[in-house]
Amino acid sequence: MAYGSDRFGSYGSAGKIHAERIEKITGIKTYYGFASQQEPRWEDTMKQMIQDGVDTVYAIPFFISADRYASTFVARFLGFDKEQRKGICSKWGNVNIIETGGFTDHPGMDKVMTEIAEHYKAVPGKTGIVLISHGARDCAGTPLAESAADYLRKRGFMVICGYNEHQHPDDIESVEQATGTEGIENILVIPFFVSPSSHTCEDIVETLKLDSDRKRMYPFNGKMYPLTYTYEVGMSPSVAEILAERVIEAKGH
Repeated sequence: MAYGSDRFGSYGSAGKIHAERIEKITGIKTYYGFASQQEPRWEDTMKQMIQDGVDTVYAIPFFISADRYASTFVARFLGFDKEQRKGICSKWGNVNIIETGGFTDHPGMDKVMTEIAEHYKAVPGKTGIVLISHGARDCAGTPLAESAADYLRKRGFMVICGYNEHQHPDDIESVEQATGTEGIENILVIPFFVSPSSHTCEDIVETLKLDSDRKRMYPFNGKMYPLTYTYEVGMSPSVAEILAERVIEAKGH
């Protein structure tokens, strides 16, 4: 269950891609749907599952702050009370619905973050990492971003958590904190988002003045720092492994 992205056409739908990966890992028929901007919508997907004779649905909330959304509009859509995570809801007939956990609070994020750093050849002590998330007025996503950053910090990386909106440090402030750190020679900016969107493909790209290949030389205090902008965290193949594990756990219970 993904929100939907207005940039899926250029990069591929994260929801669709992960559904295929999860099905391959678990052997369980996996459907996908979106709340907005993409098709099929959640309701269409549920109707298709019922039509296909599915009697148990494992609903995977594909969000950075999965618990937050699971207790609000995901729960309302499924027909659950705010704290309910499983049961037979009259809204969908006799289908048993079990909501799984998300991915950002799972220990498997260690592998996700490490693989991104390795893919872009980041070097502890020399590469400053900036993890940019959406940001919120209530700072709700900060613990998840800091937890993801900690997986890299324990490997010796200097990591700054920045925010695209509402919080500080913002995009520029976080990059300049990283470039201003002693020993840092290059910068790796990681968007802590589930998929390509206007935030990751326009806002951050324009603010950091990135080239078409998502790179630039960043000037700071008379020096030039090579800066590379990675793919979105939620696009990592290892995220599908976490979500598949969530389904297997739910199925076992």
